[in-house]
Amino acid sequence: MSRKRSIESPPSTCVLELCMAKGGSRPGHLLHMGASRKPQDKVIELTCKLIYLETLKILYTANTFDMRQSESLVRLPQVITPDHCQHIRSIRFSTVLQCPIILRGVLPSRTFPPDNSTKWLAACEVLAAFHHPETLDITLAVWSQIPSDRERADDETITTLLQPLQAVRAMDFSVTLAQTVPDELRAKLGSTPYRLIQRHRPGIGYYPDSSDD
Repeated sequence: MSRKRSIESPPSTCVLELCMAKGGSRPGHLLHMGASRKPQDKVIELTCKLIYLETLKILYTANTFDMRQSESLVRLPQVITPDHCQHIRSIRFSTVLQCPIILRGVLPSRTFPPDNSTKWLAACEVLAAFHHPETLDITLAVWSQIPSDRERADDETITTLLQPLQAVRAMDFSVTLAQTVPDELRAKLGSTPYRLIQRHRPGIGYYPDSSDD
């Protein structure tokens, strides 16, 4: 006859117990890992989950998420749950885009500069989904078609690139351009939710040479 488990019995759970191993001289030895129906084990499991969730919250709130290229932002909600994403308080993002900027269409994925510009709109949507992070620091470099020329991108390209950031909010929000920021450009942009800053060096840290720190 097969045995039937009472519906009163707690469900079987896999519990990792860390305690003094028999005959051991130090606490923290692995004593048992396996299925258990003990009520106290369920309490231990729930306590561990609470500690884990609280630790994750501290991890996300106390650290700066430093990312490069749009794909890293696009994938962030895929590797961190939406609830946990909202605990992120500080983000630093940098990337290089190349003229002409193509925001819609299909381009091959890239793992090196310049960034895939068709991912930029989706990356901005991810940033806009955050509920008011405390600090958001974005650095953008826009290359001409011949990057060695170090020519400044035209104002129309820059305004097109910055337009999606109008929906993004943060308590301390700055956008740094690795090129000159003339008054005419600021006038075209109008009121923005970020501070527009000019970076005096052209690079943003991709290459270890004198022109890019």
